Amino acid sequence: MFGYEGSPSWVFVVVSTPTGSGTYTVEVTTHDGRRLPLGTLTMTDGKGSFGQALPGALRDIAHLRLVHPDGATGFQAAFRHPSP
Repeated sequence: MFGYEGSPSWVFVVVSTPTGSGTYTVEVTTHDGRRLPLGTLTMTDGKGSFGQALPGALRDIAHLRLVHPDGATGFQAAFRHPSP
């Protein structure tokens, strides 16, 4: 996962696993606990990618996760932000 802080801020996600196929909802969680869906990532034979502008600043995002249709978290990553 790569996040860019700019105007606009955006994220790019690459998944590469030995196996797996399916469609995941890409969701970010803000530091204040809001969950915001960004779109969908389709994975085929363990490979998939997704890029999207964020609905706000990257510094406001705590986590990004890929959510299975049943609601389970398939993959998750945390954003680390430098201290002010």
